[in-house]
Amino acid sequence: MTYLFMNIETEECFYCEESLWKNTLEIAKSEGWEPDGTYYDINSQYEDGDFDDDFNRALFCYCFHTAAMHDWDGNFTECKDQIVSYVDSMYLVKALEGMGVDASLVAFLDKGSFRICSI
Repeated sequence: MTYLFMNIETEECFYCEESLWKNTLEIAKSEGWEPDGTYYDINSQYEDGDFDDDFNRALFCYCFHTAAMHDWDGNFTECKDQIVSYVDSMYLVKALEGMGVDASLVAFLDKGSFRICSI
């Protein structure tokens, strides 16, 4: 699986292999990174729907995504359009300094908050 990350402010994209991303997270955690967790972006989930002016369908989708938001565990590995905060991104970069992690990934992470896109 390949991850697609998109910077929140610039919309710059970065593709990352699953093994690299999971390994990067493990390295950061072993170096003391304690993430706050990702944020479920209900707006991105709801706005992607095509409801054809069907109120009941729109209401169902809104309720479904609201429930998903409340059950969200803040993970960094699912591809659900969740958002990694600026603070988590900066501390992640700090934990990875000097650890030999892919320089292009670290450079992307250093640009701030990003979305882990659903593909």
